Amino acid sequence: MQHPPEHHQARLNTARFRGVWWAVSLLLVAVIWMLSSGSDLLGVPLPHPLDWPPLDWPPLEWAGHALEYLALGFALGRATGRPGLALGLAAWAGTVDEVHQAFVAGRDAGIQDWLADLLGGWIGVRMSAGQGSTPVQRRAAPQSSEAQTLETQLSEAQSLETQSLEAQSLEAQSLEAQSLEAQTSRTKTPGNIR
Repeated sequence: MQHPPEHHQARLNTARFRGVWWAVSLLLVAVIWMLSSGSDLLGVPLPHPLDWPPLDWPPLEWAGHALEYLALGFALGRATGRPGLALGLAAWAGTVDEVHQAFVAGRDAGIQDWLADLLGGWIGVRMSAGQGSTPVQRRAAPQSSEAQTLETQLSEAQSLETQSLEAQSLEAQSLEAQSLEAQTSRTKTPGNIR
């Protein structure tokens, strides 16, 4: 089956855009790694999370984690085109980041931070999937007209097959009637009467 030239161009765009989103994803991972490598975030000292009671936990730090991983989840969703894989990669990156922070002076690994990472990644992946974000998903509209054409062709083929079967059935009935007529005419010939 020959595809129109725009189909081939769309395939090229898909590979190119996915490559760009993979590059964005890797850049985000590098930035997150760099930010978690220092004991100060942009020159602001980060107090130890166990110094605060749980109710006084600053929501800005969790929001920061969620926003970082929202961006990463979105980029991974666009790069992979597979929400489950993108979320798994974002969760893995969050896990590696939290373990890395356990070895950085003035930082520590925290399950709350990882949960914020996971929540942000999930939201980002959902956003990318909800927008028909991958080039493959955006190409779905032209493919739907192709699918309609294929459905029409299939329906026509089934209709022709049904007509052919009906014609064969009528031909078989006609041959059977001719055969029966030939047999009755042989039995009624004057030489056969006793």
